[in-house]
Amino acid sequence: MSIAGSIDNLMEASGAQIHTAFPAKVLSVSGDTAKIQPLFFYSGAKQAPISGVPIPQSVSKAKPVEAGDIVYCVCAEQTLGGSWKGQYTERVGRLHHQLSDAVIIAVF
Repeated sequence: MSIAGSIDNLMEASGAQIHTAFPAKVLSVSGDTAKIQPLFFYSGAKQAPISGVPIPQSVSKAKPVEAGDIVYCVCAEQTLGGSWKGQYTERVGRLHHQLSDAVIIAVF
């Protein structure tokens, strides 16, 4: 494989670990968080469900989020931690835009 091909493969693999926004199905809701199933495949496999995804008040006031809803999520640039509840959160390593830092921003 050429150097250019190797670099392309490396960039593709690295980029696949950076998540920005994605559609998901709500599996369950508990208070101000949800368990969601991302609606995309990577390398032919479904993503694992994500628990504890925050539902902002602005979203829940517009339409209460319920199991079965299709939602749109964004991933925080840094570790979300408890920051969505007003707590300071320490950055964890070099992690950016992880699926575990998703926030529901809209209901389709």
